[in-house]
Amino acid sequence: MNQTEALLVTLSIEVPIAVALAVWRGWVAGRLGTVALSSLAASLLTHPLLWIVDPRLKTSFDTPMRWALLETAIALVEAGVYVVGAGLTARRAIVTSFLANAASFGIGVAIYAWA
Repeated sequence: MNQTEALLVTLSIEVPIAVALAVWRGWVAGRLGTVALSSLAASLLTHPLLWIVDPRLKTSFDTPMRWALLETAIALVEAGVYVVGAGLTARRAIVTSFLANAASFGIGVAIYAWA
């Protein structure tokens, strides 16, 4: 999977999860577009950075540790985008970001294993 395909997979998973979670929990009544745009912006910010940093860390960390560090950093940065862009509380932003990223990471790993 190339970077563009991976980004499309990420967006197709993370944006709907963020919106669905906000709807389900009633966190942003009337501002779902803001949550969707924040999720889009968060992924567009962090995804290219992941593709730049990951190869550079290969010599320093084994794969599980590297991915854990990167995914944690990405989830925290994206949570910040949810706070600033969507107006979520820090706790809600962290929950949203970690759930969306866990889902896209898990599905991404499954896609790579399947291929």
